[in-house]
Amino acid sequence: QTSQLASHDTLISWVSQIFFFLVLPPEQRMRGLRIDLPLNLLSFMELIKRLVAMGYPAHWFSNLLANLMSGKITTNARPPPVYKATATQISTKPFLPDLEFAVAVYQPILPFLITSPTLPQLSNFKKYSIQLPKLIPKLVRFCLNQNTKRGSREQGNP
Repeated sequence: QTSQLASHDTLISWVSQIFFFLVLPPEQRMRGLRIDLPLNLLSFMELIKRLVAMGYPAHWFSNLLANLMSGKITTNARPPPVYKATATQISTKPFLPDLEFAVAVYQPILPFLITSPTLPQLSNFKKYSIQLPKLIPKLVRFCLNQNTKRGSREQGNP
């Protein structure tokens, strides 16, 4: 099975490319058509977990995450839409809060340890929820209805 695995450089380049695709999705070319991209850095951590389970060395990903969390990474991966380039240093600082959260959440189930002075303790995160009153859906429907009527009037319809 290990003979079918990608080389270190090929795999880390590919995983780095996925990181940049998730944090900076490509510009949507079709105007007026909304396309949701539901993936985030938690899916990135799931990918890493799966790749280790497939037989890739855990320390490859430990090193990659440490480099990403240092605020800069030297890679040939590029934010979309550029996909092929020579290796250069790219800042990951804008994405550190999300990445640190994802790593903190996944740390207990990863088969390797991530050490970073900026890695927050999972106990520092709090979960909040709010129960919205039943009036909210009615208010939303009312606002949508009013907006539809206003748009109709702006187009010359009574």
